[in-house]
Amino acid sequence: MAFLDAPKVALVSGANGITGSAVLKQLSRNPIWTRIIAISRSPPNNLPSDPRIEFHSLDLTVSVGEIADALTSKGDNVPLFTKTLTAVDLTSRDTLHRVILQTGAKKLWLNAVTDSSALPNFYYLQEDFLWSLSEERTWNWNITMPFWISGYAGKSGNSWTTSAAVYFSLLKALGKSAVFPGGEDEYYGKWGKGTIFQHQLGCCGLYGMVGFE
Repeated sequence: MAFLDAPKVALVSGANGITGSAVLKQLSRNPIWTRIIAISRSPPNNLPSDPRIEFHSLDLTVSVGEIADALTSKGDNVPLFTKTLTAVDLTSRDTLHRVILQTGAKKLWLNAVTDSSALPNFYYLQEDFLWSLSEERTWNWNITMPFWISGYAGKSGNSWTTSAAVYFSLLKALGKSAVFPGGEDEYYGKWGKGTIFQHQLGCCGLYGMVGFE
Protein backbone atom coordinates (compact mmCIF):
# COMPACT_ATOMS: atom_id res chain seq x y z
CA MET A 1 0.00 0.00 0.00
CA ALA A 2 1.36 3.44 -0.89
CA PHE A 3 2.39 5.66 1.98
CA LEU A 4 -0.26 8.29 1.33
CA ASP A 5 -3.00 5.63 1.32
CA ALA A 6 -1.91 3.97 4.57
CA PRO A 7 -3.33 4.97 7.98
CA LYS A 8 -1.08 7.59 9.53
CA VAL A 9 -0.31 8.62 13.09
CA ALA A 10 1.40 11.91 13.96
CA LEU A 11 3.18 12.58 17.24
CA VAL A 12 3.89 16.19 18.21
CA SER A 13 6.39 16.72 21.01
CA GLY A 14 6.14 20.09 22.71
CA ALA A 15 2.51 20.64 21.80
CA ASN A 16 2.38 23.74 24.03
CA GLY A 17 5.06 25.57 22.08
CA ILE A 18 4.69 28.12 19.34
CA THR A 19 5.53 25.62 16.62
CA GLY A 20 3.90 22.60 18.26
CA SER A 21 0.52 24.30 18.61
CA ALA A 22 0.67 25.48 14.99
CA VAL A 23 1.49 21.97 13.77
CA LEU A 24 -1.46 20.57 15.72
CA LYS A 25 -3.81 23.01 13.99
CA GLN A 26 -2.53 22.03 10.56
CA LEU A 27 -2.76 18.32 11.32
CA SER A 28 -6.36 18.71 12.48
CA ARG A 29 -7.26 20.29 9.13
CA ASN A 30 -6.00 17.30 7.16
CA PRO A 31 -8.10 14.11 6.94
CA ILE A 32 -5.19 11.77 6.18
CA TRP A 33 -4.30 11.42 9.88
CA THR A 34 -6.12 8.74 11.83
CA ARG A 35 -4.49 9.64 15.17
CA ILE A 36 -2.74 12.80 16.33
CA ILE A 37 -0.80 12.36 19.56
CA ALA A 38 0.18 15.55 21.37
CA ILE A 39 2.63 15.43 24.26
CA SER A 40 3.82 18.14 26.62
CA ARG A 41 4.26 18.59 30.34
CA SER A 42 0.90 20.36 30.70
CA PRO A 43 -2.21 20.44 28.48
CA PRO A 44 -2.24 23.00 25.64
CA ASN A 45 -4.43 26.05 26.17
CA ASN A 46 -6.24 25.89 22.85
CA LEU A 47 -6.24 22.28 21.74
CA PRO A 48 -8.15 21.98 18.42
CA SER A 49 -11.55 20.35 18.77
CA ASP A 50 -10.75 17.11 16.97
CA PRO A 51 -11.54 13.59 18.24
CA ARG A 52 -8.36 12.31 16.58
CA ILE A 53 -6.16 14.37 18.92
CA GLU A 54 -4.98 12.52 22.02
CA PHE A 55 -3.15 14.58 24.63
CA HIS A 56 -0.69 12.93 27.00
CA SER A 57 1.02 14.79 29.82
CA LEU A 58 4.63 13.66 29.81
CA ASP A 59 7.77 14.85 31.56
CA LEU A 60 10.53 14.39 28.98
CA THR A 61 13.25 14.52 31.64
CA VAL A 62 12.38 11.01 32.86
CA SER A 63 14.04 7.84 31.58
CA VAL A 64 13.67 6.47 28.05
CA GLY A 65 11.81 3.46 29.44
CA GLU A 66 9.26 5.67 31.18
CA ILE A 67 8.71 7.71 28.02
CA ALA A 68 8.33 4.54 25.95
CA ASP A 69 5.80 3.18 28.46
CA ALA A 70 3.83 6.43 28.28
CA LEU A 71 3.82 6.39 24.48
CA THR A 72 2.52 2.84 24.32
CA SER A 73 -0.05 3.21 27.11
CA LYS A 74 -2.00 6.14 26.02
CA GLY A 75 16.26 21.27 31.12
CA ASP A 76 18.43 19.98 28.89
CA ASN A 77 17.60 20.19 25.20
CA VAL A 78 19.85 17.36 24.03
CA PRO A 79 18.55 14.63 26.42
CA LEU A 80 14.97 15.81 25.82
CA PHE A 81 15.32 15.11 22.11
CA THR A 82 17.45 11.97 22.31
CA LYS A 83 15.20 10.37 24.92
CA THR A 84 12.07 11.16 22.95
CA LEU A 85 13.43 9.90 19.64
CA THR A 86 14.88 6.78 21.27
CA ALA A 87 11.52 6.01 22.88
CA VAL A 88 9.60 6.56 19.63
CA ASP A 89 12.10 4.44 17.73
CA LEU A 90 11.89 1.75 20.39
CA THR A 91 8.12 1.49 20.16
CA SER A 92 7.50 2.25 16.46
CA ARG A 93 10.65 1.77 14.39
CA ASP A 94 8.97 -0.68 12.00
CA THR A 95 6.18 1.75 11.13
CA LEU A 96 7.93 5.10 11.69
CA HIS A 97 8.16 6.99 8.42
CA ARG A 98 9.70 10.39 9.07
CA VAL A 99 11.20 12.40 11.92
CA ILE A 100 11.20 16.20 11.80
CA LEU A 101 13.59 18.08 14.09
CA GLN A 102 13.25 21.85 14.42
CA THR A 103 16.43 23.64 15.38
CA GLY A 104 17.04 27.27 14.47
CA ALA A 105 19.54 30.02 13.75
CA LYS A 106 20.96 30.01 17.26
CA LYS A 107 22.78 33.23 18.15
CA LEU A 108 25.27 33.47 20.99
CA TRP A 109 25.54 36.99 22.37
CA LEU A 110 29.30 37.49 22.65
CA ASN A 111 31.23 40.68 22.04
CA ALA A 112 34.12 39.02 20.24
CA VAL A 113 34.16 35.66 18.49
CA THR A 114 37.25 34.39 16.70
CA ASP A 115 35.78 31.11 15.45
CA SER A 116 31.99 30.90 15.55
CA SER A 117 32.04 27.24 14.50
CA ALA A 118 33.86 26.37 17.74
CA LEU A 119 31.13 27.77 19.98
CA PRO A 120 28.90 25.34 21.90
CA ASN A 121 25.59 24.64 20.17
CA PHE A 122 23.24 21.89 21.34
CA TYR A 123 21.67 21.76 17.88
CA TYR A 124 24.77 19.99 16.57
CA LEU A 125 24.47 17.26 19.18
CA GLN A 126 20.79 16.75 18.38
CA GLU A 127 21.54 16.49 14.66
CA ASP A 128 24.45 14.10 15.22
CA PHE A 129 22.21 11.78 17.23
CA LEU A 130 19.46 11.92 14.58
CA TRP A 131 21.88 11.13 11.76
CA SER A 132 23.59 8.35 13.67
CA LEU A 133 20.35 6.58 14.58
CA SER A 134 18.81 7.01 11.12
CA GLU A 135 21.74 5.22 9.46
CA GLU A 136 20.55 2.00 11.08
CA ARG A 137 16.87 2.54 10.30
CA THR A 138 14.52 2.74 7.33
CA TRP A 139 12.76 5.94 8.43
CA ASN A 140 13.64 9.33 6.95
CA TRP A 141 14.21 12.70 8.55
CA ASN A 142 14.08 16.45 7.91
CA ILE A 143 15.57 19.34 9.86
CA THR A 144 13.97 22.79 9.81
CA MET A 145 15.88 25.88 10.95
CA PRO A 146 13.57 28.89 11.34
CA PHE A 147 15.30 32.08 12.40
CA TRP A 148 12.78 34.54 13.85
CA ILE A 149 9.37 33.10 14.73
CA SER A 150 6.35 35.34 15.22
CA GLY A 151 3.45 33.62 16.90
CA TYR A 152 1.64 32.97 20.14
CA ALA A 153 1.36 30.04 22.51
CA GLY A 154 -0.63 30.50 25.69
CA LYS A 155 1.78 28.82 28.08
CA SER A 156 5.02 29.91 26.44
CA GLY A 157 6.79 33.07 27.52
CA ASN A 158 9.25 32.72 24.66
CA SER A 159 7.20 34.61 22.12
CA TRP A 160 8.29 37.75 20.32
CA THR A 161 4.67 38.57 19.52
CA THR A 162 3.76 38.60 23.22
CA SER A 163 6.84 40.64 24.13
CA ALA A 164 6.09 43.16 21.39
CA ALA A 165 2.47 43.49 22.54
CA VAL A 166 3.59 44.23 26.11
CA TYR A 167 6.24 46.70 24.92
CA PHE A 168 3.92 48.70 22.67
CA SER A 169 1.12 48.61 25.25
CA LEU A 170 3.46 50.18 27.81
CA LEU A 171 4.45 52.88 25.33
CA LYS A 172 0.80 53.67 24.71
CA ALA A 173 0.05 53.80 28.43
CA LEU A 174 2.94 56.22 28.90
CA GLY A 175 1.74 58.38 26.02
CA LYS A 176 4.89 57.76 23.99
CA SER A 177 5.35 57.07 20.29
CA ALA A 178 5.49 53.47 19.10
CA VAL A 179 9.22 53.31 18.39
CA PHE A 180 10.68 50.00 17.23
CA PRO A 181 13.21 48.76 19.83
CA GLY A 182 16.14 48.33 17.44
CA GLY A 183 17.97 49.68 14.44
CA GLU A 184 17.31 49.45 10.72
CA ASP A 185 19.23 46.21 10.39
CA GLU A 186 17.06 44.58 13.05
CA TYR A 187 13.84 45.90 11.52
CA TYR A 188 14.50 45.17 7.86
CA GLY A 189 16.64 42.10 8.41
CA LYS A 190 14.68 40.13 10.97
CA TRP A 191 11.22 41.53 10.35
CA GLY A 192 11.36 42.04 6.60
CA LYS A 193 13.39 39.02 5.55
CA GLY A 194 13.97 36.63 8.43
CA THR A 195 10.55 36.48 10.07
CA ILE A 196 8.67 33.19 9.87
CA PHE A 197 5.13 33.17 11.14
CA GLN A 198 3.67 30.46 13.31
CA HIS A 199 1.16 29.20 10.74
CA GLN A 200 3.92 28.97 8.12
CA LEU A 201 5.86 26.60 10.36
CA GLY A 202 2.72 24.52 10.84
CA CYS A 203 2.32 24.20 7.07
CA CYS A 204 6.01 23.46 6.65
CA GLY A 205 5.83 20.72 9.27
CA LEU A 206 2.88 19.07 7.55
CA TYR A 207 4.59 19.24 4.16
CA GLY A 208 7.74 17.76 5.66
CA MET A 209 5.76 14.78 6.92
CA VAL A 210 4.03 13.84 3.68
CA GLY A 211 5.10 16.20 0.90
CA PHE A 212 8.17 14.36 -0.31
CA GLU A 213 6.42 11.20 -1.44
